[in-house]
Amino acid sequence: MHHTFPETELSICCIRACDRLRCLKCDMTVVTMDGFCWSSTIDYFFLRNNYPDLARLCARLEPQRVARAYACQCQHLSLTEPSSLAHLDGLKWVCGGHSPNSMADNHLKT
Repeated sequence: MHHTFPETELSICCIRACDRLRCLKCDMTVVTMDGFCWSSTIDYFFLRNNYPDLARLCARLEPQRVARAYACQCQHLSLTEPSSLAHLDGLKWVCGGHSPNSMADNHLKT
């Protein structure tokens, strides 16, 4: 049996993450790495000197299956569960904008 749900119900059941975050402090795009979290040794100077080179940023990432690491040139964050930017103090990240269809294809867990 196939069920059709109203669009509002679908949006409630699917957890999505913005893939176009932008930092208001450094005006850079936020990069994400699924399956990793930041090591305790990461700091502002490491980000400043190595962003946006993902190969160099990987030096301070630790594998963690259910995590996602986020970073711009001045801030970083590791999440293991869905969160709202409104609840994360100190971050100055905002959505950089989406085309009407881009969020429909972006079903991400954190």
